[in-house]
Amino acid sequence: MDIVLNQGEVICIDGDNRGLTFCCQQGQLWITQPNDSRDHILAPQQRFVATSKGRIAVTALQDAQLQFVAPVGQTRLTSTWQAQTI
Repeated sequence: MDIVLNQGEVICIDGDNRGLTFCCQQGQLWITQPNDSRDHILAPQQRFVATSKGRIAVTALQDAQLQFVAPVGQTRLTSTWQAQTI
């Protein structure tokens, strides 16, 4: 699934997201996940694999295109998400 985000737009993804891969196709993304004190900044062609259950926030630091890739063996995304602008 591909999502286009405008600068400042945030997507929050709830559920058990372990193994979900976030791919930055263009722009720049900032990703935070529960129980992880690190900030994850993705530039084009970089990836991040979620390792925690719970809400993950993805913020577009500039206009961006985000692609989700489900874990191997999972045929569809089961997490729920919502978008908001900050």
